[in-house]
Amino acid sequence: MKKIFFALTLLLAACTPDYNQKPQLQDYTKSPFYELPVNRVVIESARSSKDEGMHVENTMPISVEKFLKNWATVHLHPNYQTENKARFIIRKADMTRKDAPMAGLFVYDNYKYTLTYHVSIIVEHDQGKKTFDVEGFLSQTLPQKATKEQRDNMFMYMLNDLDTELNKQVSAQIKENFLD
Repeated sequence: MKKIFFALTLLLAACTPDYNQKPQLQDYTKSPFYELPVNRVVIESARSSKDEGMHVENTMPISVEKFLKNWATVHLHPNYQTENKARFIIRKADMTRKDAPMAGLFVYDNYKYTLTYHVSIIVEHDQGKKTFDVEGFLSQTLPQKATKEQRDNMFMYMLNDLDTELNKQVSAQIKENFLD
């Protein structure tokens, strides 16, 4: 039994990023940008938080909402060929924390952090509007005794993962909805 527990502990440690190393946010200039058939892109926030768990956005180096606003500014470009308007609406941008048990044990020595996001992109044109939503969540577990630096590093890793996930989902939706 001890050998199995030891093997599981090693496997878990191998799959967990090293939060002692400071990550950098990904270089957005190398990320794809999306040219929309509009004259301007308006970024709005219509957040509502009804999740369980303690909200910890204010402890992050950059909040999920600010990250999403920056992401939209960098990635969504108007092509200026029409008078259409696009709206990027942030509906959910939360980071919550809950107590979490250690793997296979009933000892609550960890926190489970969950980043939840939901954005809508609406292109308004003469015939009406096209809308699509991108939403999801990312989770990581960190010991309760982790340092502020380790926690900040984990947040940055999660924001990099969010960038990757947004690029994947938005790219597919834009190809499906806006490119003929």
